[in-house]
Amino acid sequence: MSAGMNWWDAERIGWYERAAASSSFHRLLAEDIEKIVPKGLKIVEQGCGLGYIAEILANDGYDITAEDIDGNAIRRATARSGLPIFRESDFSKELPRADAMLLIYFGRIAETDCIDRLLDAAPLIIYTASHHRGQQTDRRIRKGNIEATIDYLEQKGLPYSRKVVTYDFSQPLLSLSDARRYIARMYGEENIDAYMPFLEKGRDYPFMLRNMKTSSIFTIRREK
Repeated sequence: MSAGMNWWDAERIGWYERAAASSSFHRLLAEDIEKIVPKGLKIVEQGCGLGYIAEILANDGYDITAEDIDGNAIRRATARSGLPIFRESDFSKELPRADAMLLIYFGRIAETDCIDRLLDAAPLIIYTASHHRGQQTDRRIRKGNIEATIDYLEQKGLPYSRKVVTYDFSQPLLSLSDARRYIARMYGEENIDAYMPFLEKGRDYPFMLRNMKTSSIFTIRREK
């Protein structure tokens, strides 16, 4: 769930934490992951961002550590959760061994071509990828990611399974100006007019930007 060094500034953290507190998104995703990964395995999450999935798994009794290159994200995850499971680390330079590796909205593995390195470190990879980024109007931004991942894994000859899930992860916003700034920073200023029609009056906040987030959960295994 991370997007690179210094991406998680105070404003983005605030937006994300409001969205996390207003939905069951992370709990539902964590429950689907728990159906795949049994307890007793050593798990490492790479690119954990603010660490919500790792926090839930740890509190549910899983042996998990979580890493991200963004120090702001790691410090916030540690402070919020109170758990000593988060570590600032550069995935490209250091990759610990584990029984299972979580990549939660990690990026495009078909483009980074990192799967062999990951499977050398852990024989089981759980990789989640969005079918689109945000609203349908912006589908072009991530068009082809799922198809590219499937093609990539099949070209590699890697055994995998896939589950498609949809969870609500709508964004609470404090004002119209907050909404416009959120859209500009997250999706680009050129998409403000396309996204504003999705803005609704909120129950607990003045506005909500609706987002039914559809994703694929890939389970990838190293060939024996």
